[in-house]
Amino acid sequence: MFLIGVVIGLLGTQSCLASTKDNAGTLDYGIFEWIHSSEGGYYNPKQEFRHQDPDDLTSLVGVFAKERIEEGERLCEVPWNRILFDQDECGTATMLAQGMREGEKSDFAPYAMYLNAQRRGQLPTAWSEAGKELLEVVQDVDSNGIPSIPPENTLGIADEWYNDCAEWGSYIYDELWIHAALLAHQRGDDYIMIPAYDMYNHRNGNWTNAKTNWQTYEPHVTTATRTIEAGEQVYISYDKCPECGGRAKPGYYGTAQFLRDYGFVEVMPQRWNFWKRKIVFDMYEKEPGKYELEWHFKPKDKKMDAAKAMLREEISRLTNWKESMSNDENIQNAVNNLVPPQELYAINAFCDANLLAMINALQSLEGGEGGNDEL
Repeated sequence: MFLIGVVIGLLGTQSCLASTKDNAGTLDYGIFEWIHSSEGGYYNPKQEFRHQDPDDLTSLVGVFAKERIEEGERLCEVPWNRILFDQDECGTATMLAQGMREGEKSDFAPYAMYLNAQRRGQLPTAWSEAGKELLEVVQDVDSNGIPSIPPENTLGIADEWYNDCAEWGSYIYDELWIHAALLAHQRGDDYIMIPAYDMYNHRNGNWTNAKTNWQTYEPHVTTATRTIEAGEQVYISYDKCPECGGRAKPGYYGTAQFLRDYGFVEVMPQRWNFWKRKIVFDMYEKEPGKYELEWHFKPKDKKMDAAKAMLREEISRLTNWKESMSNDENIQNAVNNLVPPQELYAINAFCDANLLAMINALQSLEGGEGGNDEL
């Protein structure tokens, strides 16, 4: 346990978004051309896959409109013979691992090479031991593994794959296999992998500008849901889409779960589920530093006092953690030396996002007019 003796009970933070491997020239590994040139495949040439800031090769990578795209235009069509899956998630992970091992010789070479190039350890379950421990302190995980703040099972995704796929034998303990399994968890539609489509980033609210239409054995089609101007990023929703099932229902999925399943903290708008206290709301940034909440579940009567007490307690705990990290140089140095930068960035973002959401929720429950980022 790297950090227990150094920082247990002392914690602080900042801000984050997940990105792909830092690789300039060959960002898509030829995936879009591979799809476009296949029978029945299509990739709209008005799009490009690039860094958000072309001059900053560390910035987020996504699909952007090169010129105006009209509502209803086809963005991408992936034919059935380019969609990858096996009889279950274990088989899909094994197929991906084999393809990544074969590289250029694989039947799905461009996609296999792209996946193999993805940075390891994007999901908390695959973080360093120090990073995992620090995240558990932020979540205030008790001796039974229950966190004070969501999500649950933040670090258990890899173990679930190992347990579910145990019948595959020692092969699943290969580094490439678990990398493939976690990519299937992170990028798959259930256990189905859809090349090119899985390169569209997520954002909800007015930023969502694309949707999919798909039936088994048919091409997977993505279309624009509104006009997309040149320079605008193409976004789909990972949790509020017609095919998202239970995820789309308030109370089942939200910003906290995104960190567990995708490795990033989503930007506004966000959905927060503090279900133990019957607190579920969407949060929108109406203007810089000003926030609005849309409540789905709000505590009532006696439960109101308990909910406000929980929010005050967590705000105090996380604020103290931030102050301890900011004010103690020894703790800062210890954490910086032990926790990889990407993990620390995500932990800081997660803490800050929780604080902001809790502050605004408490203000709303106390009858405050509009939200902001200060108590």
